[in-house]
Parts: sequence; structure tokens; C-alpha cells
Amino acid sequence: MPITGPGDPLGLAVDQYGDVFVAYDVEDDDSSGDVSPVVELPTNPLSQSITWTLLGPFTYGESPLTLAATASSGLPVSYRIQSGPCLISGSTLTLTGAGACVLTASQGGSTHYAAATPITRTITIGRAPTELIAAPASATGPSTVAFSAKLESSLTGLPIPGQPVEIFVSGRFRCSAMTNSMGVATCSAHALMSMFDEPANYVAVYAGDGDYRPTAGTGLL
Repeated sequence: MPITGPGDPLGLAVDQYGDVFVAYDVEDDDSSGDVSPVVELPTNPLSQSITWTLLGPFTYGESPLTLAATASSGLPVSYRIQSGPCLISGSTLTLTGAGACVLTASQGGSTHYAAATPITRTITIGRAPTELIAAPASATGPSTVAFSAKLESSLTGLPIPGQPVEIFVSGRFRCSAMTNSMGVATCSAHALMSMFDEPANYVAVYAGDGDYRPTAGTGLL
């Protein structure tokens, strides 16, 4: 490319981004001496790429994750959620349920670098493990027995509200209830004579749903 400018070119330099600068020898306006203004020649921006590895497995209820995609330019990478049960804040990813979460990493470029091609990743979030803690049954009347069981996340220990729990004695369904805000399900059933013939146990069962795994717990009868 021919070099044209305000005077005779004295030399040129190329910086780390590939930008070319040319120094010209020109007379200044008040004739007090020569000055050498530097002119930047137009150049194409450098290309860059994104490297991004996500290591699983991923489980609903685990601690928020820090995403660590990098751009070859060294410029910061940004993220956005395309779909799925997850939230992003800066580079912190929070899993809000089980299922497929689709994420995109991008770098929009700068004065010296063109925008990188975005990278999309899909992560599969497994259902949260659960635990059902069955309390000893208690008589609430001459012919009724109360059952109580607490459902919680095995990862966080937090209660899981709004879930159905069923009670079985000797394989026979007795009653069911939804867990309350503390994760506790309580129900009563008519007592069977055989229930008190000898020490025995009852079984509390949670069938699971789209976000939580099934579990069962045994309580004293």
C-alpha cells in the first residue's frame, strides 16, 4: 500500500496488535523547526477465539459455579442464558432446577480485536438427592395413629416444601400428606390391631419429581 502523508516519511513502527504507525518530516506553521507527526495507518483488527471447558456432573442444589471461559486476546468474556433452569450473574452460574441449561459465552471485540465467534454449551443438571427422616409414630386417640416425616435436600440440608409423602405399614398404604414450609408431612390413619402386636416400623415414601430424586425413610411404629 502506498504511504502518503503530510510530508516525507521518516520511518514506521508496528505495535503488538499489528497497528502500523508512520512518522513524517514536516515544517511547522511558525517555521520554528521541523516536527514529526505520527500517523496511524488503517489496519484490519486481529482475530480472537474463546476457549471454554465445563466439567460436570452438575446437580440441582449444589453451590453456584464460577464460569471460566477465556479469550485468546485476554479480553473479558461475558455469558448469557439461552434457556433452562439456571441464572447467571457476571461469571457466577446458579442452578435453579434439573434439566438442560443452554449457555453462551461471547467476547465483543475492541479497538484492536474483532469480535470472537460465540460458543454455546449445554449442561445437563441432575435431580437433587433427597432424604426422608421419619419420626416415631404416635397415638392420637383410641383408634388413630399420627405419622410425621421430614423431606430435605441431601446436598444442602434445606427442607423441601410442597411435596407429597405417603405412609405404608406392612406394605399397605395408610395415609399421605404434603410437606409444609419446614418440609414436614404429617397425616393420621386408623389404627390396625396388628400394628401394635409387636414392635414394628412404618415406611414413609417420596416418589420424587422433575427436580428431586425419590427416597424413603423408616420410622418406629
